[in-house]
Amino acid sequence: KFLTDCNSMSDYLDEVNGQVTHLEFRLKGLLAGRGRKDGPSDAAVELLEDTQKLKEVVDKDVRDLKEENRRFDEFLMSMLDQLKTLYKETREMETYMAEYGYECPPPIDPSRFDIFR
Repeated sequence: KFLTDCNSMSDYLDEVNGQVTHLEFRLKGLLAGRGRKDGPSDAAVELLEDTQKLKEVVDKDVRDLKEENRRFDEFLMSMLDQLKTLYKETREMETYMAEYGYECPPPIDPSRFDIFR
C-alpha cells in the first residue's frame, strides 16, 4: 500500500509538472502575441516568472521523491532479505529441535514475504 501511495504521489507530481509546463507554453504564446503591440504587461511577466519558479520547485520535488522512493525500495529489499535469512535459520533450528521433541509451528505462508503484491 505504501509503495502504491508513493507511486501515486510521483504520478501526481508528474501531472502537476506537465500542467505547469503547459501553462508556461501558453503564457509564452500569449506574451509573444502581445509583444507585437505594446509588449507584455507587468502582470503577465510576473505570472510567467512565478510559473517558472513553481516549475523549478515541482521538478526538484519530483527528483527528490524519486530518489527517496528508490532508497526506500532498496531498504525494504534489504530488510526482506534479512527476514528471509532469519526465517530460514529459524526453520533449520526448529527442525533440529524437533528431533528432541520440540513441536514446530506451521511454516509461514510464503506470500507473506511478498511485500510488493
